[in-house]
Amino acid sequence: MKRAVLLAMILLLTACGQAGTEERISVDSSLVRESQSEAFDWQGEKWNVELEEDLAYALYLRQYIDSLETDAAYNFHEKQITFYSVWGKHIYALDCFGMTLQDGGSTQLSYCLNHYEEGAEEIRHQEFRLPDLPDAVGLYKNVVAFDVVNEEECVLFVQVKREGQLENYVAVHISADGELQRMTDLYPAMAENEIFNPEGYVFDNIHTDAQGNYYLISDVRQGEILVLGEDGTVQARVETGGSDVQFSMKDPNGVPVFEWYDPWEELLQLAGCDPMSGIKTFASVKLPPFTPKAMSEEGFLYYLDTDSKLYRWELGTGKVAYCMDGETMGLSANPALVRISAGSDGKPLLLSLAGGNTYIYLLDTEQASSRVMLRLVSTTPYCSYVSVCAAQFSRQQEKSVLLVDKPEIEGITAAEEITRIHNEFRERALLELISGESADLYLVSAADMGMLYRKGALADLTGILPSELENCIFPGVLESGVIEGRQIGLAPQATATIAMVSNELWTGEGWTFEEALDLWDSRPGLQYLLVSPGYNYGTGYFHQTFLRDLAHSPFLDLEKGICNFTDPLFIRILEHMQDYGGSGIWEENPLEEGEAAGFFATLVSYPYFTQLMAQYGEQYHPVGFPTQEGSGNYWNGDYYLVMSKDSPNREIVQEYLRFLFELEQQRDSDHPIRNDLISRYTVYHDTGQGPKLQYDMGDGVFAVLETKKDGSSWEEEYLALMNGCTYCSEDTGEIVDIILEEAEYFFSGGRDVQKTAEIIQNRVQTYMNEHSD
Repeated sequence: MKRAVLLAMILLLTACGQAGTEERISVDSSLVRESQSEAFDWQGEKWNVELEEDLAYALYLRQYIDSLETDAAYNFHEKQITFYSVWGKHIYALDCFGMTLQDGGSTQLSYCLNHYEEGAEEIRHQEFRLPDLPDAVGLYKNVVAFDVVNEEECVLFVQVKREGQLENYVAVHISADGELQRMTDLYPAMAENEIFNPEGYVFDNIHTDAQGNYYLISDVRQGEILVLGEDGTVQARVETGGSDVQFSMKDPNGVPVFEWYDPWEELLQLAGCDPMSGIKTFASVKLPPFTPKAMSEEGFLYYLDTDSKLYRWELGTGKVAYCMDGETMGLSANPALVRISAGSDGKPLLLSLAGGNTYIYLLDTEQASSRVMLRLVSTTPYCSYVSVCAAQFSRQQEKSVLLVDKPEIEGITAAEEITRIHNEFRERALLELISGESADLYLVSAADMGMLYRKGALADLTGILPSELENCIFPGVLESGVIEGRQIGLAPQATATIAMVSNELWTGEGWTFEEALDLWDSRPGLQYLLVSPGYNYGTGYFHQTFLRDLAHSPFLDLEKGICNFTDPLFIRILEHMQDYGGSGIWEENPLEEGEAAGFFATLVSYPYFTQLMAQYGEQYHPVGFPTQEGSGNYWNGDYYLVMSKDSPNREIVQEYLRFLFELEQQRDSDHPIRNDLISRYTVYHDTGQGPKLQYDMGDGVFAVLETKKDGSSWEEEYLALMNGCTYCSEDTGEIVDIILEEAEYFFSGGRDVQKTAEIIQNRVQTYMNEHSD
């Protein structure tokens, strides 16, 4: 057995604290609601669903365990899948080892049962093989579901197939030590009652109770649960009244609780299924559907909201207390990858699959400060990637914690109010940094990064990443954080906006303003130069097409502080743009009608790129936006991590930044920036319609990749495009605003083109004079 490494790591969820402190802080007793004075009978009494906010029941990370699963490759086989099941103070993980077959399928050959019991010093890892199953010699068999029966017994649900057809479905019961207890063939009852689709090859919607009964949610008969006894015979067929029935949790007695959602009433139905009396509804309540839940013997129900926040519902009173922020704690954002169980003291145990790792969280009602506390202040509320990485990084540190502070906009829907909160928080944060009373790290816009650099508030990050890691980041992304030859900021994520042009109309790799306009004029049928899938949008269309890299255009010389917007070329551009001052949805696709030379799109991921190329890749190639220099395809960094020059924690910041750009972290990012992810995480998977090329996006999510007509991938084309994308390093946003403001008046017929160009020239030159050094 492998001894668990129970790392004591305390994570504060508030933003304040001092480096070097170690005292343990008791939570204000007024914030902790004790158990009900009289035990609530959650089985016999009606649950109170008139939910109302209660005082917080604050929970903090006391300890985490990261060694639940074995890291050994038994018998040199690869780990293919892991099943998880929790109940009370017990957490199980079943590792399935096997090999991938030539046809893209796989076969399981050995297993390892991993068992953690709350309070135990060791995690048990027990290797075993399936016993000989009845009438299954030489047939294909694999585990498709797994559940906990009781404290010392688990069940593996094994399907047996002959030539691709399901032939047996066996429940194999084993002890925590991997010893066979009994086997039950469930297939006869399943087939007789038509519980699954004969064309399907996996049935995994099955659970058991502590008495050994089986509960099967029908694939065919929506809303029906088939209950089988421990001998596999039918005990009951239960109609639930809901169509999309799912397993929710087990009650403290080990009986499954099911749930289904009524979208019309916006109510979640929670019900138990008794083989004798049928369905018993516990509650019809306004709770988030299909998120992790757990019930304690004391009559409390813990649940995660859709934003990964943990709450405790007191079933007898209807009072709901906020417990903790799961996102800040580093829980997986995918509810399907989180489990909750109620431990021996009634506090929840959390199991989370995040960042390619499995973590058990032990919680407490007390918090303690760490030895070194660092702060990361985000001037935007939309910073989930850096927040999750900060939480995961903190879990791995024995002597430091990185806290994230951001604008709080939870529950606010009015755009004006969100903008106000955002702006006020940003102003306070930047003033704090400039005044010298700063945090260690800040997530800021490109404009704020430039301003803070000019004020001397930022540290030089040049060399903070090892060269081998820098080489794995797309060059244009690194370049976007460079000021005066120094790496001042690092973009943790980025998207690229690219332009593709018809092979028939243009064969070059790039084009200038003049070349683009000449092509437009030479083709009377071209109504558009470049289009964006779905719509055009007035002055925004003007901006996207001709003003993206204004600093490198012939109309602006930032070094000399002069502009030339009365240039005949700029006037020609204005004239071509005047017919597109409005906005609207196209009834027909201009590309398909031959009315556009090409299209532009923002690439958020490699899978999206393959979709574009599958649709247009044979007829279009990347040319970029018209420009006098560079590729014409651009990175959008948006926000950058910068470091205060006054931070005393450069070494810890360096470790965090390295962690942020690691392979597994970037794989989980919505907009990754590493150039080696595709080769590492492109796999073949059987989607049920044969093997498909897929991209592993982390947390168990796979995106199907479109391929070329010959079946090969678009990897080479994608990497060439991304490596060639540049960055508009000069901030010309206020100048662009002046141009668009005057252009819009021209588009609406307010003045002629010559006068418009003169006004733009005068306003921009005045602005440049006022802002010159």
